[in-house]
Amino acid sequence: MVRSMKRRIELLLIGLIIIGAALLRIIFWQPDIYGSDFFYHYTVTEQAIANGKLSNDNNLAMCYEGVKQGHPHGFYFLPYIGGKILGLDNAFIILPILLGLISLILNYMLLKKLFNKRVAMIALFFLAISVGHISKSFPFSWRGENLIYPLLLGALLTLYTALFEKKKIYAIISGIISGVSIWFWNGYPLL
Repeated sequence: MVRSMKRRIELLLIGLIIIGAALLRIIFWQPDIYGSDFFYHYTVTEQAIANGKLSNDNNLAMCYEGVKQGHPHGFYFLPYIGGKILGLDNAFIILPILLGLISLILNYMLLKKLFNKRVAMIALFFLAISVGHISKSFPFSWRGENLIYPLLLGALLTLYTALFEKKKIYAIISGIISGVSIWFWNGYPLL
């Protein structure tokens, strides 16, 4: 009974922090403020949707024949799919926030395994209100960090589980997550 109550309180606190984090990202954003590189990535995704296939080319860039192969294809995969389903503006509003919230949850799970619930909860709170994290996960902010934080934290979490809980399948999952990062971000060697 006591354990169940503590678990409910833990989930309630996590839920409140995540809701607060989402609200912070929406409250601080104003329609005229865009993340760095937004217009470039928006244009690439818009052209890909217009052409009907995933592409990382920007034919409108101000150089001869535009920019070809600027980022990995996976960098534009989520906004491309999101843009087809939700509309391009909605995809660029929702996806950075969603990926930021996923990274908060994965951060909590990793720190809970590494340390304890209290340390994980404190870190979750401070990361949720951190200007650095907010600036990477507010609407219309599309950068490699949006994509790589969940992948990095997922790889670390599964690797820790594989090493310390002796579950080999998690080592394979960690390797797959690390490998998939190649498709999403130019900075994948860091992972």
